[in-house]
Amino acid sequence: LEIRSTFKENKEDYTKSDYIFTITEKGQKQPIKTVTVPYGNLTNENFSVSLNRLMLYDLPEEEDSLTSLATWKEGDKELTTLDSTELVDKLSYNLHEIKEDWYIVAQAIDVDATKAAQEKDKKAKPVAIAETTATLANKEKTGTWEILHKLTVEQVLDKTIVLFNYVYESKEAYEAGDEPVAKDASLNNQAQTVNCMVERHVSIQTKAHLEEGSQTFTHGDVVDMFDDVSITHDVLDGSKEAFETILYALFPDGTSKEIWKSGKIDYEVNDKEFTKTVLAEKVDTSKYPEGTSFTFKEINYDKDGNINGKHNEDLKEKSQTLTPKKVPTTPSTPEQSEMPTVPSGSQESSPTVKAFPQTGEKTSNVLLFIGFSLIFATAGYYFWNRRN
Repeated sequence: LEIRSTFKENKEDYTKSDYIFTITEKGQKQPIKTVTVPYGNLTNENFSVSLNRLMLYDLPEEEDSLTSLATWKEGDKELTTLDSTELVDKLSYNLHEIKEDWYIVAQAIDVDATKAAQEKDKKAKPVAIAETTATLANKEKTGTWEILHKLTVEQVLDKTIVLFNYVYESKEAYEAGDEPVAKDASLNNQAQTVNCMVERHVSIQTKAHLEEGSQTFTHGDVVDMFDDVSITHDVLDGSKEAFETILYALFPDGTSKEIWKSGKIDYEVNDKEFTKTVLAEKVDTSKYPEGTSFTFKEINYDKDGNINGKHNEDLKEKSQTLTPKKVPTTPSTPEQSEMPTVPSGSQESSPTVKAFPQTGEKTSNVLLFIGFSLIFATAGYYFWNRRN
C-alpha cells in the first residue's frame, strides 16, 4: 500500500484547511481509502493520524452464473402448429474471465417423462430428448449467447420441454468429467419451459365396388366386395394407428345389420395420405331378402387405441353402397272375349278372333268360290223345277 498526504488550504480561513491522506494499492490509480483530517486537529502536541478504520478483505471473485430463456422460433412458449419445431434458447452469463473456448452443453428434457421416472427412483436422470453442444467465446465477463435446438415433430409433439444448460471451462474439462463452472438446470424453471399441443385432424375417404369395378350385383350371386380406403393426416408424427372396415346389409324395410368386420389394420403415420383396399370375400347375396343393398363403414384409431375418425356412420353414403340390379318386369296382357263387340259408328274394323285355332289351318279362296257356286246352282235348279 502507498499512503500519500496533501494539504488543502482554505484561503479565506486558514484554520479551516484540511490534510488529505490517500491509501492506494501499488500500481493502481484509484485509492482504496481517503482520510480527511482538519488542520486544527494536527498541532505540535498531537501530530498523528490513526488509520485503524482501514480494513482489507481478500474477497473471492463473484460466482459464475447462468440464466436462460427458452421460446419456440416464433417467440412463443406454446406451439400449436408444426410449421417449425426449432427451439431458441437465450443464455445470459456472468463469468469470471474472458476466453475463447467455453464449452456449452444444452439439453432438451421431457418434463413428464422425467417426473414419472423420478417418482419411481429419486436418483433417476432427466430424460433428454436431444442434446446440443457448442464452443463459444465471450468478449466481456457478462453477455448473452443464443443456442438453437433443431428438433423433429416426433421429439416435440404432445410434450412439455425444459432446457438444461451447462458451461464448462473447455471441451477437455467436460470430457474429463469436471464440474461445470455454471449451470441452469431446474425441472420447474418456467423461463426454460415450453410445450407443444397440436390438435390432430383425420379425414377418411372411401369407395366400395365389386371386382370388375361396378357397384351393382344380381341378387343371388356370390360376390367379392372391395373397399378402397384413403386416410389423410395433417400431423405426420410416425405414430402407429389402425383402422377397420365394417360391412352392413341394408334391408328393404329400412333396417340394417352388421355382417362382416375386417378387424384392425395397423399402419404408420408417415405420409400425408395412406391408402389400402380391403376385401370382403364371397358375400352370398341369396341369404338376404331381394332388394338388400350393402355398404361399408370405417373407423380409425389413434396410437392409444382411441377412436379419432369415423366415416359413413349413418350408412347413407352412395359411394360406399353396393345395390342390386333392377329386374325388368313383363307387362300383363288383358284377357280378350271370344266375340268382341265393336260400338256402332266405330271406324275400326273388328278383329278376327279364332276360338280354337288349328296348327297349319289355311283359308282357300278357290274352295270358297266352289261352295258358293254349288249353293247358287242348287237354288237355281230348285226354282227351275218349281216353275215347270
